[in-house]
Amino acid sequence: MRISNCEFRIADLNPKSEIRNPIWNYLVILLASRPRRNKAFLFEFAAVILMTASTAVSRFIVSARLNEIRVQLGENLARLPVTDPTRTTFDLLHQVSVGLISFNLLAAVALIILLLWQGRQAR
Repeated sequence: MRISNCEFRIADLNPKSEIRNPIWNYLVILLASRPRRNKAFLFEFAAVILMTASTAVSRFIVSARLNEIRVQLGENLARLPVTDPTRTTFDLLHQVSVGLISFNLLAAVALIILLLWQGRQAR
């Protein structure tokens, strides 16, 4: 897949450091910095766990399958009829990918709002 002037291939990414390190670092900081276990903390923790799961599913399942289809069909993918089973599968996987990314964005916004609200309450 081409993005501007560079080529992007899922296989070139390092899955061990790409997702795990930033997420686990955040979880450790979150757990260490919150001595109280209130509802806000539980929401933050659950949101981060769900965001991690969403990212993992998107990266290792959905994107991997999308990449397989892209590699298999190449430029012919865009020329397939809308009713073709491979094209239908690709479109569905793309919608799932967009949904997972959207979930992560909305969860991140909710976490930011929660953290800002908690900061105002602490003053």
